Amino acid sequence: MTPPIKPAPAALQTTQIVSDGLGEFTTDLGDTEKAETLARIILATFDDYYTRSRKIPWLAKQAFEQRDWPCAIELSQERISIFSATISLAAPILKKAIEKTEQPDGFWDLVEDKFRALVSERYEADLALAYLASMRRQTHQNIWIPLAHDFDIVAAPEPDFLRHFDVAGNMTPALVEEILSLPGIDAPFRDLASDARRVCERMNQELTISPARPLQRIEVVDAGFYRNRGAYIVGAVEIDGKRSPMALALLHREDGVEVDAVILRETTLRHVFSSTLANLHVTVTRYHELVHYLFELMPARPRGMHYSTIGYNHVGKLV
Repeated sequence: MTPPIKPAPAALQTTQIVSDGLGEFTTDLGDTEKAETLARIILATFDDYYTRSRKIPWLAKQAFEQRDWPCAIELSQERISIFSATISLAAPILKKAIEKTEQPDGFWDLVEDKFRALVSERYEADLALAYLASMRRQTHQNIWIPLAHDFDIVAAPEPDFLRHFDVAGNMTPALVEEILSLPGIDAPFRDLASDARRVCERMNQELTISPARPLQRIEVVDAGFYRNRGAYIVGAVEIDGKRSPMALALLHREDGVEVDAVILRETTLRHVFSSTLANLHVTVTRYHELVHYLFELMPARPRGMHYSTIGYNHVGKLV
């Protein structure tokens, strides 16, 4: 059995990245060249943060599989703090370098122009610019000027993370088992057949599925949603041409994984996605499309709250 994983306390390489980058920040360069160098250093520290943050959902999945609850809690804490942590590591070093430029205030305008050019074609440009704004706030403090976030969100017209199931009128245990397999949880179910049967019965009954009111289609996010000790499978059902949310809540007990709850109402799902001190870690990389999908399922929650719930708190403040 694989030993329990632990989030590496030295996962961020920010300090080393900044120190190495400032080796090119020499006094014989003009401010334009210095600005480009600094923009590349800041982008490298952003990449350090972003690479680590994108690994956390898969680490949370492993923690759920291994029932490593201390690790799950640590990952939740890390996900919330890691954005600010890398900025706090880099900002004091960068501030000293900026103070040596000819015009410290106007110099940052050059840095922002260079940084925007570097990230303009990147999917996560919005997050990178939020990172730059936070970095400027830390280095300039009282003379900080707000950064305009006039960027376009790069989103695919059709998400690649949805699995669609055509159904023959009602829910079946076999279909439930297929849905439960989607997150690829590497741990045995306590009693998969029994869970599938009970979920099937609950859905057919609560949704009043019948020959006169047939279940037409099911769609499910091909990923797991993990938070602390729980996991969720999220999607939607279509009946009479109307789509409504569907989610299955999972727990991993000592004797195996089991379905703990079936969620079939938007109001209940909103409670699952409510703001807490722990993000939902989702094994999906296309976060803009995921937020769009979650907003369709739960339109009463603003888009910004959906970004924050899945760990993109700083983007959530901007939309």
